[in-house]
Amino acid sequence: MKLILAIVFAGIIIVTVYKLYGVFWNKNLEVSINFDRDILYEGEENTLREVITNRKYLPIPILQVKFSITRTFLFEHSDNTNVTDYYYRNEFFTVMPFQKITRSYPFRCIHRGLFRMNKMDIICRSLFMGEKMIEPIEHEASVCVLPSKIVPRQVPTNVTNLLGEIEKNLHINEDPFTFAGIRDYQPYDNMHSINWKATARMGNLLVNTYNTTFSKKVVLLLNLETNSMLNVPELQEWAIRIAAHLASFYIMHQIPVAMYTNGVDEVDKVAP
Repeated sequence: MKLILAIVFAGIIIVTVYKLYGVFWNKNLEVSINFDRDILYEGEENTLREVITNRKYLPIPILQVKFSITRTFLFEHSDNTNVTDYYYRNEFFTVMPFQKITRSYPFRCIHRGLFRMNKMDIICRSLFMGEKMIEPIEHEASVCVLPSKIVPRQVPTNVTNLLGEIEKNLHINEDPFTFAGIRDYQPYDNMHSINWKATARMGNLLVNTYNTTFSKKVVLLLNLETNSMLNVPELQEWAIRIAAHLASFYIMHQIPVAMYTNGVDEVDKVAP
């Protein structure tokens, strides 16, 4: 009789623990994935950090974290991974009460673009390795990979020789702040342009001359049509790199820049 009571009592304890574990295993459990750098250039290295925090007395013997991300991220260590259209990671942890676990995964970005990871799954086994419990987590993390920097000599000099403000020796709409010199008075000159001090000193009418200033504005047209291209992806990437290089060059020289393209927007997935 005592044996039967002990077995029943043990069964009640197991069922109770089993039920309680199924309810509380994910309470005060935080799983996050972030990147060290949100913006970087194509070809540069970054680090993905996976952080698990268990803020309760209940341990988690086996916690499985599954997520996917673009396969253009080349990780140094490819254990527990599967690569198809995406890069799938499958990590296992043993999390003790009030423990924080951090893992770092260095990788290199080999393609430009905006890459997002907005969900992952955490999977837990009960204390007695019975039922599998799964919880999807909405988690936003993104990396913007800019086009790779190109060597300036790869861009023709005739498209980079613009300056922000150029003086021109014209007599139309002269800029009164760009003094050029003094010359003899001509019948078509305005009386207001006479330099009376120089005239009194030299004994004949002299006038001030000014240059005209022009403000340069650059408009970049990026054509990504594929109808007449061979080796389309590579040519498109080079066109984007050159456009980005030119825009950075003109901005650095304080020249206003506008860019128009017929490419598809990465966020809205629509052409302009």
